[in-house]
Amino acid sequence: MTSFYKHTALRKLLLGVIATFFFLVDGKGQTPVANLTCGYAFSKFTPSPTWESVSGQGGVQTIASGLSIDDQNYMNNAFPSGFTFDFNGIIYSSFNISANGFVFFGATDPGAITNPISNASTAYAGAISAMGQNLVAHSKSSTTPVILVSVTGTAPNRKVVIEWSGFKRSGDTNNCGLPPIFVFDDTNRLDFQVVMYENGGANSNLVEIIHKDQNPICIQGNGTSAQIGIRGATNTDFRNISSSGGHITNSSITEGTVNTATASSPGSSWINGTTRIRYTPKIQPAAIAGSQELCVGEGGTILTESSNTTIAGATYQWYSSPANTPISGAISSTYSINPGLGSTSYYVVVSNNDGCVRVSTPFTVTVTDCGSTDIVITATAGAGGTISPSGTTTYSAGATPTYTFTPDCGYEVASITVGGAPVTLGLSYTFAPLAASSTIHVTYSLKIEICNGIDDDCDGEIDEGLLTTYYQDADGDGYGSSANSIQACSAPVGYVSIAGDCNDSNSAVHPGAIEICNGIDDDCDGNVDNNLNLAECQVCQSGVLNTLPTLTWYQDADGDGYGNSAVSVTNCIQPVGYVSNNTDCNDNDAEITNLCSIVITSTASSGGTISPLGDTAVEEGGSQVYTISVDCGYEITSVLVNGSSVGVVTSYTFTNVQSNQTIAVTFNLKAEVCNGIDDDCDGTIDNVPNLEDCQICQNGQLTTLPMTTWYADEDADGHGDINNSITDCVQPDGYVTSSNDCDDEDALVWLAKPAEITMILSPNSVCSLDAPFALGTVEPASGVWSGIGVAGGIFSPAVAGVGSHTLTYFVAGDGHCILSASASATMLVSLCSNIDETERLDVLVYPTQSSGKLTVMGKGLLMASIMDMNGRWIESVSLIGRNELDITSYASGMYLVRIDSQEGSVVHKVIKVD
Repeated sequence: MTSFYKHTALRKLLLGVIATFFFLVDGKGQTPVANLTCGYAFSKFTPSPTWESVSGQGGVQTIASGLSIDDQNYMNNAFPSGFTFDFNGIIYSSFNISANGFVFFGATDPGAITNPISNASTAYAGAISAMGQNLVAHSKSSTTPVILVSVTGTAPNRKVVIEWSGFKRSGDTNNCGLPPIFVFDDTNRLDFQVVMYENGGANSNLVEIIHKDQNPICIQGNGTSAQIGIRGATNTDFRNISSSGGHITNSSITEGTVNTATASSPGSSWINGTTRIRYTPKIQPAAIAGSQELCVGEGGTILTESSNTTIAGATYQWYSSPANTPISGAISSTYSINPGLGSTSYYVVVSNNDGCVRVSTPFTVTVTDCGSTDIVITATAGAGGTISPSGTTTYSAGATPTYTFTPDCGYEVASITVGGAPVTLGLSYTFAPLAASSTIHVTYSLKIEICNGIDDDCDGEIDEGLLTTYYQDADGDGYGSSANSIQACSAPVGYVSIAGDCNDSNSAVHPGAIEICNGIDDDCDGNVDNNLNLAECQVCQSGVLNTLPTLTWYQDADGDGYGNSAVSVTNCIQPVGYVSNNTDCNDNDAEITNLCSIVITSTASSGGTISPLGDTAVEEGGSQVYTISVDCGYEITSVLVNGSSVGVVTSYTFTNVQSNQTIAVTFNLKAEVCNGIDDDCDGTIDNVPNLEDCQICQNGQLTTLPMTTWYADEDADGHGDINNSITDCVQPDGYVTSSNDCDDEDALVWLAKPAEITMILSPNSVCSLDAPFALGTVEPASGVWSGIGVAGGIFSPAVAGVGSHTLTYFVAGDGHCILSASASATMLVSLCSNIDETERLDVLVYPTQSSGKLTVMGKGLLMASIMDMNGRWIESVSLIGRNELDITSYASGMYLVRIDSQEGSVVHKVIKVD
């Protein structure tokens, strides 16, 4: 089995905002993902390819085999190294296989499921169903039923094929209705595949469903009704196919409209080999490319999101992290940056026409001082003043130069820009410690003359055009006499700016005073006893108040000379629109005077109008139309006729009126929602209240910003503690993005160190025929020995052979603060004299290359031990009464054969060939 498919835990990777973002992340860190409806396009292969089984191809893995396959789920099948697959907005590195004809994602085993698309379970995060129903291994198939996995192509254009071969629907028979002695191997047999293409390639994240042409000798009782298509984490998120009657072919299938839609055929039909289904992603995972390491002053870099440039209607918005605010104008697939010293993170949110959103992983750009010491500041000034120093000045990195601005007479500083950006106005500016070359520019503007006794604009005149005329106010009533005035910048004591007092010795007489009936011009308007605030029926005659008699007057709204008895006033003077008689039965219709009619009363709340409004007279049996208009930002809540609702309508007609009627309209203010419309007409679009943390509304879409893991930096050295972290869309105080601090209490210590190894190799010189022994004392004890003749910490001199051998001790790090390390020592193996070397060499093993049989020749043979070239024991064979060894079952390669005899031991090398 290749390491590509060893079971691993499912990994889900972020994209928008991020997507710590645009992108759909809520305040609790949920990944913004699209759904299947907007995320994939359904199509059929045209023309259909020829069925090609993966059986017999190189590198094929058998997931399951035999007649016992029934309802099993095979979890955590890893994609090949570097191969990921984006399904429904989540990137996976492994997948699960159901024996019931589908692939599903997630870490949970949902159990036996036969309806993967419509099933209400949320235990799995998504499914690709090629033949979702209750399937079993075909008991009479011409080949053994198997589930296979194959990988073809080269990165990044690989594809994984999952094949179900030799299956049938549970309950299907094999004899086509004939007596049991008649058995047909492939009756009702099903063979099909799911194909997944590698993320990032030419067919990035494409899904294909392929069926082999059944067309067997006979079909009997198969009545196929299978769920075929894809689904998300719930059964409301799906794209499936539907068909009914006859063979299931490309021409007979369409997209389903409900999650229970199936591909169906009666018992006399089969799945045709032309059935090929393809689901193409409409948007790909967002990824940023660009330079992550820059030097100060080298001109920045361009960040690029190229995964979706071919997507029709793709839109972009770039963000800086951790501020999580959109960068103004950064709305294309590229974004040019030139950051200052330090690290800055960026991410991009990509959307398509269907509302699918992808948020990239934050992309960090670090700017460092690469050794340049000369920094140039160019200083310039506009007309009206100077800057000092002026022109080009060279400084060393870290310098803090101060520039002084001197305006000419009549001028003042208008603007100061540093590096093209405005700074606070003043007569000087001091740079922060310099890290890059920059510019400083000052502009001046002519001062405005103000009334202060000074020649502000240096034109030789003081306060020109700014003096005000003030008038003497002798009686202190706030109004002055026009006959006594002066000009000044501000009002002298006893003077005011308002003239017109016609009697400056009487404070009760002045413009704006209240006129009373006294024979005096109190308000100085030139008229005596006018504009009086008299009570009703009072008149002022020759400075004396008199009261007039009162009468009853009736409203004549329609101007027909007849009054409404229900609306009257009592006054001493006939009001406009009122008459003395009260015989009008319809005061809204001049044609109706003293002929009484039925009345319809209409009312409306604020937020709109109804027309006509109020009481309207209608003749018995007549009709009346009412029109309802809505103000901007409002909507109709109810329309009640005689207290009963007639629905939300914009007009209503009374017909055959026989009695008094009422119609009442109620309006309510619309609530603002995130839709790109100014719903409540307040002049602001999408000012939606009460958004959750990390949510924003932009371009009519509610988007959740991406979450980032931050690590505590208690010693403020810029490096965080991996064991102390929090997740948020905004960087908290005291937290950083790095997690490589090995001592968060010391700002000078943060780098990891290699493991320290103390090794004593004793003995370090042995005889070739000495017995295997454990290698010497080493600290730490968690390491692993390696080298010729070493296996499991045991050294075998016979396996190593005569000579000087380097033995290595390797200690793995902890992945954080202790780095891996290794140490080596030399072991000397000698040919010792206590063995008769001449006799030992008389033991022969031949031939040295063999496909199966070896012959051993020598005196007093006892035992043969066979080992691989790393000294690992394979088997031992007694040589008492025999001189032959069989290595037929061994894999091709080189082996060590140790022969033990009464005279000693000797090791030979042999090669197994095919």
